[in-house]
Amino acid sequence: PRRKQEELVEVSKKMLKAIGLTSGVMHVELKYTTTNGPQLIEVNSRMGGGPVRDMNLDVWGVDLVEEHLMCSVGLPSLPPIPEEPIMCIGQYSVNAARSGVVGEEIEAELERNRGLPDVIKVEPFVSAGDKVVGFEDGMPNWICDIMVKKATAEEALAYVKKLDAEFKQPIK
Repeated sequence: PRRKQEELVEVSKKMLKAIGLTSGVMHVELKYTTTNGPQLIEVNSRMGGGPVRDMNLDVWGVDLVEEHLMCSVGLPSLPPIPEEPIMCIGQYSVNAARSGVVGEEIEAELERNRGLPDVIKVEPFVSAGDKVVGFEDGMPNWICDIMVKKATAEEALAYVKKLDAEFKQPIK
């Protein structure tokens, strides 16, 4: 909901100001809890990792690297931001369903997902022959990231979750 999003943004701004981070690209993670509202996970004086740069560029038209470089040389960072997203993206990291060794079929499954409608990117983190850990044995390995586009954020999230549920993991 928009109210909760606005609250998360305001809390993020206050936290950054409190620790003296006032310019540049920052990475703030919060969790919204039903009992206590926004709760801090982490704050970093850097851009978020993984697909963060590409997603911001695709969704808002803002290049975080360009903005950070402008700030670092004293130029104002005032990118034009559209009122509505340029596109809506869903991104999901597929976790290993169980522990074992990734089978040769992984390449075909990755390609199958790349060929599905509205799939922007499938980025593998494992290859055939790699050993992976599943939930039952600890922190699971990521098999791949899947990124999709849809008309709304809700549709994108639902679609990427569906792809995760249908992803065939050849782990033996």
